[in-house]
Amino acid sequence: MLNIEEEIMESGEETIEPKKSNVWVIVSIIILAVAILGAVGWWWSKNKNSRTNISSTSTTENTTTIKDNWTRSPDIIMKNTTSTSTLKLDDGTLRMYLMKDGKIVYAESKDGRSFDIDTSTGVTEDSGKIISNPAVLKITNGNWIMIFEQAPMKAPGEKEGIPGSKNQRNLYLSTSTDGKRFSKIGVAIDSAKDDNYFASVPDLILLPDGKIRMYYVCGGEATCSAISADGKSWTKEADIRLGERAVDPDVLLNSKNGQTKYIMYFSVLTGADNKLYKATSDDGLVWKKGDVVISPTSNIHTVVDPDVVKISDNKYYMYFGEAKEGGLGGTPGEFNVYLAEMSSDIF
Repeated sequence: MLNIEEEIMESGEETIEPKKSNVWVIVSIIILAVAILGAVGWWWSKNKNSRTNISSTSTTENTTTIKDNWTRSPDIIMKNTTSTSTLKLDDGTLRMYLMKDGKIVYAESKDGRSFDIDTSTGVTEDSGKIISNPAVLKITNGNWIMIFEQAPMKAPGEKEGIPGSKNQRNLYLSTSTDGKRFSKIGVAIDSAKDDNYFASVPDLILLPDGKIRMYYVCGGEATCSAISADGKSWTKEADIRLGERAVDPDVLLNSKNGQTKYIMYFSVLTGADNKLYKATSDDGLVWKKGDVVISPTSNIHTVVDPDVVKISDNKYYMYFGEAKEGGLGGTPGEFNVYLAEMSSDIF
């Protein structure tokens, strides 16, 4: 603490000790305390601002790695359908698999905007079932697989209802030697086992070790994954990949310098949150949600089913479905497939 010195006044006749001024002492202490506190406050604020700037820079750097800038076209690519699976072939042709009239078909395009007349893959819905959501992967030359969904056909006006044995959605496997004609094999994911009778909207990727991972909607409100060595026998992986109504996964991976990075595009179907989003991962299992990449064109529209394909370095196409609320048998509108383009690296 600071000491307050007393003055001794002398006169010619005698030394007189003046009375201490309590007011002056208190005022001096207050002034000194304010000065000290002001200095401490200035130092703390300066260092706090410095720390804040460092933190903000770090956050911005992390965020910019997952920023997308998609430009969407107003043109309809495919009418009255959604949930496509598009592959780029060795000659640069784009082949799109989709559901149409109770079967899975494919159509090809040189520019990704205008597609030829569709051709049946030979995969058709079973009696009393509705077929949808194909995902196709070329594993090796002469070895292709397709995972698709089947669910009981609903009566006109019938609502979906709570998942159960009566409206169970399963994922099925078919195989092909040329990617054009497929043969149905059987059930790939029996949703009664681990997925609350609801397995839907699959996506397939070939991992660096040669195994195959399937991402799919599990239980109706989350995204799960399963692993396979041959595409025929599948084992569900523990936990979920994304929750909070993250559905319709579409996953891409990029391996460089011995490291693999994963990107997932997905939709959220809940009211005002309905948009297409992006997530990133280092291992394909633990995911970090990122930014919105596509929004509906109006608040009465719904966007679903992202389907992203790499066209060339720093050029990607995204096909996705959009409709007025309802669609595909609901009211008041049907889903159509639209296109968005991005001219930079998504990784």
